[in-house]
Amino acid sequence: MEKYTLIRQNRRTISMRLDKDGNITVFLPARLPAADADRFIEEHARWLSRKRQELAARAPLPAIEGKEGEHVPFLGEEYVVRLWNKRRVFLGQGEIFLPENDPLKGLIRFYRRRLKEFLLPLVCSYAAKAGVSPQRLSVGSARTRWGSCSGGNALTFSFRLAMCAPFVVEYVVVHELCHILHKNHSPAFWQAVGTYFPAYREAKQYLRQKNYFMEIL
Repeated sequence: MEKYTLIRQNRRTISMRLDKDGNITVFLPARLPAADADRFIEEHARWLSRKRQELAARAPLPAIEGKEGEHVPFLGEEYVVRLWNKRRVFLGQGEIFLPENDPLKGLIRFYRRRLKEFLLPLVCSYAAKAGVSPQRLSVGSARTRWGSCSGGNALTFSFRLAMCAPFVVEYVVVHELCHILHKNHSPAFWQAVGTYFPAYREAKQYLRQKNYFMEIL
């Protein structure tokens, strides 16, 4: 039997998380016996095996430091860091110029601003197609999720999403907008996602492979 950490919560369903070190955490409804957690892990043995293979195959990347000559991702492309004595960030041909006095702060500020600019037309377009009305759009600093939709239909996206390919950003927008229609991950929810973004499976796979973006900055 797999070793795992059991956390009881006021929830209706069982869920499981595998962290970057391969440790399992099972979230169990308070009313259910611990044996249900064991059974849940056994039923998801193939999922665990696949996730561990992905972790083993993933090449570890060092944290972004903002050094001259370093490579950083932006919308699926890599740019070489150049430091200069200006506060603004400039994106050139294959290069990104960051302020030498605080390059990381400049990079994060750049990610936030450019991601929001990229998100706005996507949210407006897909919201109209789905017939939904998000209440607010913001860019935050979440490390555990790419996007979220609140109970009040406010959308929040992690600035780290700016590192991902454009089609993946588009998928995350559709995913969160569909949560206005369905506040869960039911079959009806995924059917809605597939209706507006048929390539969602490829996007989900991309996010699994690029999950280390959450760790490097």
